[in-house]
Amino acid sequence: MGEAQHLTTSEPQQVLALTEALPHSEERARAFAQLAFAETFVGSDRAAAHAESAVRLAEQVGTAPALVWAYGARAQSRWGSDLGVRDAQRAFAVGSEVDDIQLFGWSALFLGNSLEAAGRYVEAADMAASAYLTLRDAGAFDDAAFAGSITTRWNLALGRWDEARPMVRQTLTFARSDNCAAQSRCAAALLCALEGRRAAAFMHLRRAEELTPNVPPVGNPLIPTQIQVDLAVDDPMGALETIAQHMAEVVRISRVDADEWLVHASQAAAQLADRPADSPERQKAVRLLDVIEATRGDDPPPFAPVNRLDVVHPAFAALHAAQRAECTGVGAALDELWEAACTATEAAGLRYDHARARYSLARHLLTRGHDRTRAAAALSEAHAVATDLGAAPLVDRIDSLAAQAHIALLPRDTAAPTSSGRSVVLPASPPLTRRETEVLDGLLAGLTYTQIAARLFISDKTVSSHVSTILRKTGVANRIELAERARRGRSAGADLRGTAAGSEGGPRMWVGWDPQDRGGVGRHLGPQETTMFQHHHDPRSPRLMRGLAVTTSAALVALTLGPGPAAARQDPGPAAATVGHTGTCSLQRVGTQYVRCDDNTGNGVPAPGWIPER
Repeated sequence: MGEAQHLTTSEPQQVLALTEALPHSEERARAFAQLAFAETFVGSDRAAAHAESAVRLAEQVGTAPALVWAYGARAQSRWGSDLGVRDAQRAFAVGSEVDDIQLFGWSALFLGNSLEAAGRYVEAADMAASAYLTLRDAGAFDDAAFAGSITTRWNLALGRWDEARPMVRQTLTFARSDNCAAQSRCAAALLCALEGRRAAAFMHLRRAEELTPNVPPVGNPLIPTQIQVDLAVDDPMGALETIAQHMAEVVRISRVDADEWLVHASQAAAQLADRPADSPERQKAVRLLDVIEATRGDDPPPFAPVNRLDVVHPAFAALHAAQRAECTGVGAALDELWEAACTATEAAGLRYDHARARYSLARHLLTRGHDRTRAAAALSEAHAVATDLGAAPLVDRIDSLAAQAHIALLPRDTAAPTSSGRSVVLPASPPLTRRETEVLDGLLAGLTYTQIAARLFISDKTVSSHVSTILRKTGVANRIELAERARRGRSAGADLRGTAAGSEGGPRMWVGWDPQDRGGVGRHLGPQETTMFQHHHDPRSPRLMRGLAVTTSAALVALTLGPGPAAARQDPGPAAATVGHTGTCSLQRVGTQYVRCDDNTGNGVPAPGWIPER
């Protein structure tokens, strides 16, 4: 499973040629099956025929490897259908009965893919979680990392973030091969981004890029993760451009995947809906969305449910309709579209998307001056779900909207992670004056005009005048849109290296592991702790500037480890070895990577390459 990305059509074709003299052999059945499997991921129209040949031969031979691969390959060629799920279930039944843990892993992969394509995320996540435990307990750690990473993505979609967090920590440790390590990094990057840990997300994503460069958009999670991370960190234009670049290839390989990408595209476009309709960004977003939709086409129709068990694709359809209308302004009443999206995502169990939809409904109602009671109910529900998940950026947006609308929400769980506290970067032309900035601070804090006036010892009328000037300079229509723009500015103020604009004492990095950190994926080190030693920019990924940091005390401990080469030698062994301690954080080596791990969680990030071995 760890080398799945290296499965090409050339090798199975060679095996097929070599087995012509053995027309009824297991080897020939597997060659047909593996050729069909590879052809599925390159969009070949010959995959289905080769899969049928594999099944015929496998049923004649009757061996478990031949049957698992044949049924599994035919299942992949029938993505998004009941027939595909039935074939995958046959493969899994055979794989579960034999004493071959790697074959079992492949059968679980086939079934998980088929259930996902059929819109049955809950079943896919439950089966994959069980397979992960089986693989882990059998000592098949690389295969376990692969299965756990896939399970994590489904758990994140379903709102099972408390299950995803420990699984991410384990898969980062288990992965041996480059492919499985990259899978684990992508899962960690997505979790970090959704929780508001930008620098940690980019670090994991950069490592995945290094491990698996030049990957296809389907069959490998790297490019889909880049898109989702862009959406989570408020880079919607980056997401749209990536989708537009790869959409034709995705459509050629898998219409099912193309539909999910279409939802991401409309989400990105909707995130730009607060821009003026005639702004270059908004116009470009609409133009790119039109291109992406045209590339997807209508044959077969997007988001068509597989059967009555498919609740995910109807939810995708409802989300896409609301998000598209949000950006383009074309369609039925937007409140009805968002209400439909709320209902569909709740039915599908997509908790994070449900919270997003509830927030968007409330924002639309409040911006248009519609039913305030209905908006408050939607906002409260969104807040409860987002807080329970630990989705800090979404909680920040909800809190900001509630403050502007003077809606009282339930107190936020103090244990929930937060990304607030960063300085605001709000473009204005001409720049805001000091007094206008003070008024803006009051607005963003949710104060009324009278409260701002009392704080600044000015009249209500003067506050109103300042607000009008701020709206004009920033180009927004009302204080709700102003708060949204300020939130985006605050997010952009923390640059891709993790540096908060205006922070005192130098840069701050999301590095290290804190026992109090819910996610176990990074805490904010203060300037007195952090020594920056590397910043670089990858020309292939202009949005992904990365930085690594270690505490001064950890560096001092590392330098006492004895003589060694200037850079750490490559260590082929996967076992973790503790080579130094500082407080509750140990310096360990896992495979070829040095990591700084919290002793309570076992999780960590790469340490600098110059730390020597003993």
